[in-house]
Amino acid sequence: MANYIWDGGGSDNNWNTADNWDVGSGFPDDNNDRAIFNGTSTKDCTVNVTTTVGRLSMDSGYSGTITLGAALTIDDAGSHAGSFELSQGTFTTSGSNYALTVDGKTEIATGGTLTCNDSTCLFNSTGTAGGIVFTGNGGTFTAGASSDITYGSIWCYNGASVGFTASGTNTVNSYFGADIVRFTANSVEGNMGPLTITTTGTNNKKLFFGDANVFNVILTPTSATTYILGDDGHSEIGGSLTINQYATLNTQISGADKNLTVAGNTGGAGTLTLNSSTYTSSNGHLSMTGTVTIGTSGVITGVDQLGETSSGGMTLTCTGSPTLGCRRWRQLASKWTPATSTLKVEDGTFSFQDASYGVPYNFEIDNGSNTNELAGTFNVTNNLTITSGTLDTTSSNHALTVGGEVSIAGTLTGNASAITI
Repeated sequence: MANYIWDGGGSDNNWNTADNWDVGSGFPDDNNDRAIFNGTSTKDCTVNVTTTVGRLSMDSGYSGTITLGAALTIDDAGSHAGSFELSQGTFTTSGSNYALTVDGKTEIATGGTLTCNDSTCLFNSTGTAGGIVFTGNGGTFTAGASSDITYGSIWCYNGASVGFTASGTNTVNSYFGADIVRFTANSVEGNMGPLTITTTGTNNKKLFFGDANVFNVILTPTSATTYILGDDGHSEIGGSLTINQYATLNTQISGADKNLTVAGNTGGAGTLTLNSSTYTSSNGHLSMTGTVTIGTSGVITGVDQLGETSSGGMTLTCTGSPTLGCRRWRQLASKWTPATSTLKVEDGTFSFQDASYGVPYNFEIDNGSNTNELAGTFNVTNNLTITSGTLDTTSSNHALTVGGEVSIAGTLTGNASAITI
């Protein structure tokens, strides 16, 4: 076992030049070796030969750049833990996209920059020591659009404000503590996606997306696993959310409901448990082939299509009085438990009827100047509210029955229909 300190005494920048290291003979090339870069020399280094070490430390005082000219493995099978500490300076896999494998934890501190370009990189994949861990404000991680990065986990300590851009393929397959991804609110500049999470476990695994611009999150464990939103108050997904078989995403942690924003579509054969949270979309679909449950004070809003009729349809179970806001209602009656929920039309001109899509408990039209028509007999168990827009029974004179009260601030066009209140 040996510690090698980079002193830059050689005539070139090469890793395998013995005169560049304080030992004076040889260079770090074994999983029992530790390579140290500090204020002894700020000379740049090129890893010009395929190399394995047990630990790599870029300590405070080193302002240079380490560039891969060959593959590098930081191995935990020797006398070190396979860790990579990047406190200062820049590490890059180069434009040639050499591979980087770190068996242990990669820690990026305030002055550290890690650039993976379009490389294939593994950071504590399948391990629980921590994949990428930001330990302070100002650390930076960048990977290109053709990169393929696998992490054991991704962590920002104590709301660290970091730069994180990983535009290629990202997979998280383990966890650190109970956390898989931990980006707290206002902590991240950059974007990430798509992100595939394959972490499997019997305990709840936490996801903290915060304000990170995460695209196309895919939860795809190989056995039953529950993922829960972290306690920073909200999570935002800039693209789509897929909850595959065996996966459950729960929006409640320690009894507190956390809001979820998904700009695109949410689908998959798993389970989304919304509790009393607010689910917000930017005109995407909430149309799983699995199960969605929503509780008493829960709200779904901004959704284009709510429900799914293909592949057996989506199971939608309401408890209490949640609000189901959408533009188009596509929920099969046979798989809907409405409880005392309100089905709210927020936009569009979708037509309604009892056949196939069921009977709402409360029904509200609040869609501006748009008109919703009846396409068949339509029943409302309790109250009908027209806040804005028009409900038209059409010239076909479809029957409308309301079991409770009717409140009209918009327009009800009854034609010659049988209307029972």
